[in-house]
Amino acid sequence: MLALPSVSPAAKVTFTAVGQLFVNTSVGSTAVLSGLINSVDIKALARIVYAVLTPSFLFSSTLHTLSKYGFSPDLLCMPFCAALQVLLALMLTRKVVLPLLGIDRNSDEGRELALLSTFGNPGIYPLLLWTELFGRNYLGSPALLPQLTAYMTFYLLGTSPMLWSVGKAIMMNGKGTDEACLVGEAEDCIGPSRITKVLKALRALITPPPVAGALMGVLVASVPPLRALFVGPNAPLNSIVSSIDFLGKAYLPSASLVLAGSFVGEARFKFGKGKKEKVKVKGKVVDGLKRRIFAVGCIRFVLLPTVGLTVLRTLCFMGIFPAPLVNPALWFFFATQFMTPPAQNTVIVAQLAGSPAGATRIARALFILYVISAVPVSIVFSRMIPFCGL
Repeated sequence: MLALPSVSPAAKVTFTAVGQLFVNTSVGSTAVLSGLINSVDIKALARIVYAVLTPSFLFSSTLHTLSKYGFSPDLLCMPFCAALQVLLALMLTRKVVLPLLGIDRNSDEGRELALLSTFGNPGIYPLLLWTELFGRNYLGSPALLPQLTAYMTFYLLGTSPMLWSVGKAIMMNGKGTDEACLVGEAEDCIGPSRITKVLKALRALITPPPVAGALMGVLVASVPPLRALFVGPNAPLNSIVSSIDFLGKAYLPSASLVLAGSFVGEARFKFGKGKKEKVKVKGKVVDGLKRRIFAVGCIRFVLLPTVGLTVLRTLCFMGIFPAPLVNPALWFFFATQFMTPPAQNTVIVAQLAGSPAGATRIARALFILYVISAVPVSIVFSRMIPFCGL
């Protein structure tokens, strides 16, 4: 008989987690395609996830993790690491991939490619995978999943403001923007002086519900009198935290449904059947969607993880960064962030920048990129688990 090739335990766990994520998102896709849920329902659920469930989850996870394990230097460095990764991805896009493909960085295609390639999904997508990998059936350290979640919370403090500021600037290409006030809404840039504009911009960057929820968790955990009021079974206001915990538990299933349903909804309600995107390259007409998938896939799934992990290895060799077995959660966290598919909110950024056609093209590419991301994620995870001693 022909023997089947052996598969490492790490690979089995990874493929199982990716498979479970695929099944979960397939439920949302089926609900949309069958007509049980329409685009209006998905948008309404997305607003609830954004304004209620995500802040509840981030507040709860931040509060409990910091109260139990305390602050650490690596947590405080996460927003700055997020900013550096965004800038690295933007540089790889503009300096490497766009010139190789002969794409003008100032063209619509160049700006949309830069937006897709620069901003990954740092929250929902990795959290779904981590929960499947290191949740209740994980036999290793029970602190691993909370630690990854804490890293993600502080990482979002860096990526969220940059998505709405730098992302919008990429799409607008310097038109109608103020470098002191690159935020999501035009009203946030109105002020009698430049200092007023900057203060309004900073306020706008920290007031989105997810960021505000995370910051409130940090505040309560870091102030002993507040922590004594809210945290612990005998705390006077523990019932408030318990209620927020209860809402936070609905985040993952709801986010999974939105993630799948919104992409399938875009494909079904916006694009129709047989509609192809054509662009001219050196006088030849090529499929713009295929070129976009190839370019973004090269950056998000090949170049960024290769360069990112090489930088970590170099810093580790120099003694600046801890070894994988010393801090496996930190290594696994960055390995995940280096190869997440593009952020779902890039569609909204394109709409804010006044490019509805660009938003449509981005949404169509996102759907395909999320489907194919399972392959590189499975490959990298199956290698990183034993490499980190997990």
